[in-house]
Order: sequence, then structure tokens, then C-alpha cells
Amino acid sequence: MTAHFLSLIRRARCHCLLILSVIAGLAGITDRVQAAQSVELTWNDSPSPNVVSYKVYFGTRSRVYPNSITYGVVSDVTIPTLAAGVTYYFSVTATDANGSESPFSTETTYTVPGSGSISLQVEQSTQALEAVDLYWPASSDSDVFGYSVTYWIPGSGTTNSDTFYYTTNGLISGLAPDATYEFSVSPIDSYGIEAVASSPVAYTVPAAEDLGLQADVPANTSGVELTWNDIEDEGVVSYNVYYGTQSGNYTQSQNCGDVNDFIVYGVTPGQLYYFVIAPVDAYGNQGAYSSEVSSVAAGPVPIQILSAQGTTAAWEAVDVSWLASSDSDVYGYAVFYGSQPGVYTNSEQFYGVTDGIISDLTPGTKFYFAVAPIDSYGVEAVASSSVSYSVAAPPSLVLQAKASANPRGVELSWNSIANEGVASYTVYYGTQSGSYSYSQSYDSSVNDVVIQGLVGGQTNYFVVNASDAYGNQSPYSTEVSAVPPKPAPMKLDTTIYYDGNGQPYLMEINTPSTVSGNWEVDSSSDLQNWTPYQDGYGSGNGDGYDVDVYVSIDPTQPPVYFRAINY
Repeated sequence: MTAHFLSLIRRARCHCLLILSVIAGLAGITDRVQAAQSVELTWNDSPSPNVVSYKVYFGTRSRVYPNSITYGVVSDVTIPTLAAGVTYYFSVTATDANGSESPFSTETTYTVPGSGSISLQVEQSTQALEAVDLYWPASSDSDVFGYSVTYWIPGSGTTNSDTFYYTTNGLISGLAPDATYEFSVSPIDSYGIEAVASSPVAYTVPAAEDLGLQADVPANTSGVELTWNDIEDEGVVSYNVYYGTQSGNYTQSQNCGDVNDFIVYGVTPGQLYYFVIAPVDAYGNQGAYSSEVSSVAAGPVPIQILSAQGTTAAWEAVDVSWLASSDSDVYGYAVFYGSQPGVYTNSEQFYGVTDGIISDLTPGTKFYFAVAPIDSYGVEAVASSSVSYSVAAPPSLVLQAKASANPRGVELSWNSIANEGVASYTVYYGTQSGSYSYSQSYDSSVNDVVIQGLVGGQTNYFVVNASDAYGNQSPYSTEVSAVPPKPAPMKLDTTIYYDGNGQPYLMEINTPSTVSGNWEVDSSSDLQNWTPYQDGYGSGNGDGYDVDVYVSIDPTQPPVYFRAINY
């Protein structure tokens, strides 16, 4: 059996182009399952004059070479004492006088003849605690689709087994630390029949590294703080914490990641808890528990409420402020309040701040306030001591209304509120008492306005209130009513313009007196149906004193009638 391959690149000052071949060794073949065998390797000489030695690497997995042998300047060697039935992988490098080594040559393989049984290799797994990695060559039987691995502690009288399908390696976990096991593997065919097992291979599971767990009261926070030593094992990816209120009975658990300092939150303050931890690998295999430790869970540090005072930014509202909690697990605060000391019938939550406005309180009532932190579990910790505040009655607005000098208008006025929190006033109005279909808002500096566009002669009802910068509104003022005046009749004059042939071509419609406010000129052909013809605003259109409208005249068309409306 011969295979050939080429190296890939050059490295340092050692230049190698290696062609390696494998020749089956004939010595040492016996009927034992793991009989010693040998293999002969040959390769071409390196063209580099600096080569002083060659190094042969080999193992039972591709590109994984736990074994190596260094030779002089030769190109033909024999690798002895190989296991029967095992497939080996080989590669060679060249080394110069400075110790620079070339890259690996291309890999070649050789399966050592055996007695019909497969061979097993057992290695410690760095990806699990109290576990081993198993490797075996594939069976030459075409009907094999699985392998059964049997393992036991010699003299225990107990045997365990795991089955693996379509693979030639497996992980056995949950082994007893510091115990010696024996392992063997056998193929399984499509009938479920296991063939002859390999010879047993012994392996001693290393003792689990002790985890020195400690439990302490954390500083400035609630819960229990756990610390432990790191395990020097690259396979450990996290730790599980188990705890409960009875020794040896762990009803709760948390995964805390790859750390060695962890605070257990969500435990009852003043309660004694018992804790253990266990390491976990990337496959979810868990190591043995640490020794048990206990600690009384610390309660949260109460925060201090600073004040509850009336806010100039709202009516019937209180501005509550407090000190930030020193607990690292705090995400928000709950403010509790009620009208009796220690009896809190309402609450509001605030996040990312240390103050908040509580609004819509009953005027003239004394309220009591307390605040408590909220942690990541949504649990409210111990509340602060309470403070009280008597909510003042809101300022009253006195509204007055009268008909405006402008047609269809009502003039409103009210007293200004001496409060720096007032941001605006809003007037609400409608044609039915208590029902306000329209509204208009004004700046806080305004307290005298004219509402226009109303129907002349119809009663309108009005109220006003004040708003702060947050949109909180004061109560309505008392309702007032007014009737806007109807516009006075408008007198229209007309002037006809004629062309050189005496034919009319333009008519000017105007009012002899000044017209103020909005106006509109409508047209109709039957004095029943009117269509807006032109509208505008001001004291006229053109000469500044009256309404001027110009209409093109077409004598061939029926007559058109016009009217003007001032509103």
C-alpha cells in the first residue's frame, strides 16, 4: 500500500519539497487485537543544503499528531509498534541548523492490519469535566452503521454502555473522578447484532479540581455574594449556582457564565440560604458540586426620599425627589402615595430618574409619599420613610364675554394666573351649554382675545383653562355666554365701462363705505343659488376704502346677480 503527497510552502531558511510514501510493515503481525505492527515511510530529499534532520509526525486523527520522531538526514524510516486495526495519519517536516522547521508535508494514511477486531483509543476531554473522548477506526464491514461503547470499573460488577451512529468517535461523560475505567467498542450491524468487541483500554479519570466556594453579605446591595477559584480547564464555559433554604435541598438555580464572583438576587432578606456551584462545559456536561456554604441574605439598603413639594409646572400635582439607590441591580423606582400615613393606595413607576411628578391629586388633601427601588426581577425592595404634602386648590379663572365690535365676533377676557408654570391658555366654545365643539389656544401672555367666524345672532358658550409645559390642565373656568352681532347690510354701487362701440365690457362693484374684517362677493343667475365669486380681507380691494370687484360683461349671456357679505 503506497501513497504520495507534496509539501505546500517554504518556511524560514529550510526549503523542502517532500514526497512521502508508505510501505506496510511485515513484522510483528500476530493474532492479538493490539498486536505490534510497523510501517515504512520514504520521502524525497529536500533540495535545501541546510537541512540537518527530518521529523515524522503521526497520530490516529487527521492533522492531530500527538507523536513525533526526529531522524537525521535520511529519507527512509520505519515506525514500529503500531496498533492492529488502527488507521494512522503521517506527515514529515525538514529542519535546518538554526532549528527552523518547514511546514508539514501533505498528509498520508495507513491502516494497520488486525485480527478482525477494531481498536480503541481513550483520551481526556478538555471539553468536559469527568469525561473522556473515544476514537476508533471504522469497521471494514459494509453492514455496520453504529458502534457500542461499553465501560466499567473493574471489580465493581456494573457495566455501562453508550451507542454512537455514523461516527468513529464519542464523548462519555458523568464518570467518577479519580476512578479507573476500562472501555471497549464493537460495531453494530443492521440487525442490531454487536460484533466482537475491541480489547479493553484502561483510563483513570482525573480527580475533579476542588471549588473553594465562599458566601458573603454583599456591600451596598441585597442578596448573597458568592466567590470561588477558577478551574484551570479550557473546557469550562460557565458555572451553575444551586441554592435553597434547607441544607442539601437546592430548589433554585442560576447560570452565571464564566465568572468567579456572582451576586444572587431575588432571595428573601434575613433568610438563611445554602449554596453549591458546579462547572459546565460547552456541551452542557456538568461537573461535581462544590462543598456547600451558607449565608443569610442581605436586605436592600433603604433609600432616602428628599422631598415632596408642590410643582409650579402642574396643578393638583406634587414633585417627588429621592436619592439614587446604591444597589447595582436597580432599574427603576416605585413611588407609593395615599391620603393616610403608611397606607398607599396608588403608585407610579419611574425609570432612569430620581424624581417624578404625581398629578391629578385631590385639591385640599394631605398626601403621604414613599419610594422603593425595583430590581431586574420586578421586585420592589424596602420602601423609604414617608413624607407628606398638602395639595393646594388650583387657581381659579374668571372669564368674561361680550359681543365684539367686529361682525360675528365675541370678545373674551380673563384674569392672568400668577404662576410661572403656566405655558398657555385654551378657550373652548360651542352653541350648547356644557358642550364645546371648538377650541383655540393662546400664549401665556394673552388674556384678551376675539373669537371670530361665529354665526351672527346665535348664542355661544365659552370656558377657559390653563396648561403647563407638561400638558397638565387646570379646571375649566365658569361658563359664560354671548351673542355675536349680525353684520350690517352692505350697500353696493356699480359702474359700467363701455368700449369704443358703446358695448358694455366691465362692471365695477364697490361699497361706498369702509368695510372691515373678512368679506365675500357671491354670484347667482336665479337669486336662489349663490356661488362665491371673490373673497378677501381688509378695508377694500384696490382703493383701500371699500370693496372693489371687477366683472367681465358678456351681453350674449343671461344676467348675473351679485351680493356682498361682511363677516
